[in-house]
Order: sequence, then structure tokens, then C-alpha cells
Amino acid sequence: MEWGDNPYNYQFRNIVIDPSYYENEEIQRGDVVYHKQPEKYYEVVPVEPFEEPVNRVIALPGESIEIRQDQFYVDGKKLDTFYGNGTNNPRSDDYEREYNFEKITVPEGHIFVSGDLWWRSIDSKLYGPLPVKLIKGKVLGYREE
Repeated sequence: MEWGDNPYNYQFRNIVIDPSYYENEEIQRGDVVYHKQPEKYYEVVPVEPFEEPVNRVIALPGESIEIRQDQFYVDGKKLDTFYGNGTNNPRSDDYEREYNFEKITVPEGHIFVSGDLWWRSIDSKLYGPLPVKLIKGKVLGYREE
């Protein structure tokens, strides 16, 4: 999900997705999903995306989600994972705005997603919960050619 020279970079690689994933399994927190951008994306970024995004599932339908002091809280409990805290944006000093998010409840039929590098991500922190119907599949990895 991070752009750059690292093993998790999916750009310019052939990502492998399981499009039948949601027919056979329930969405799980921590899953990495490939999805279409929601309509609200275009209110935040009024240009076509470079490609369809890959994001990690943070909160599920019916769960509350908030960010306080660079940390995700799901149903009031701190999410203590490598993707659960923000890193300082080297391009901005506005950490309060970037790394705090008022508590919301994820509606049915939606999930809350985030990129692993928060400051580079256009995700639910900006456009709100993602409709599940926009998910194209679970990312299994990538295939080197």
C-alpha cells in the first residue's frame, strides 16, 4: 500500500485478488482489499484516481471508530497493530487535523478502510465508510513477472 521501493509496494505489479472472497468468508479487520472509489472520493479529490486503491479494513459494520492522538480506537479500545497508529506527515505540521477523527459508527453494508501510510492515503479518514459493494476482492499478494 505504500508507494516507494519496499516489499509492500503494489504499484506497477500484478496484484493477485480473490474476487469470490466475500461470497465465501466474512470481512475481517486487517484484511487488505482492492476496491473502486466511492462517489464521495470525488468530493475530496476531484480528479480520476491513478488506479483503484488497495486499503486495509479497520472497522466493520456496527463498530464505532475514532482516531485520537494518532491512534485508531474501535468500540473504545485502542487498536494496537502496526497499521493502527499514524506517522508524522513530513509534508505538513497540521497533525491535529490529519490524525484525529471524530467518533462515528460504521453503517451496515460499509467498512472503514485506511492505507498503511496515513499521510499518503485517500481513504475512509477523508471520505467516510466505504460501501462493501465497491470491494472487488481481497488482496492475496502480487505476482512478479
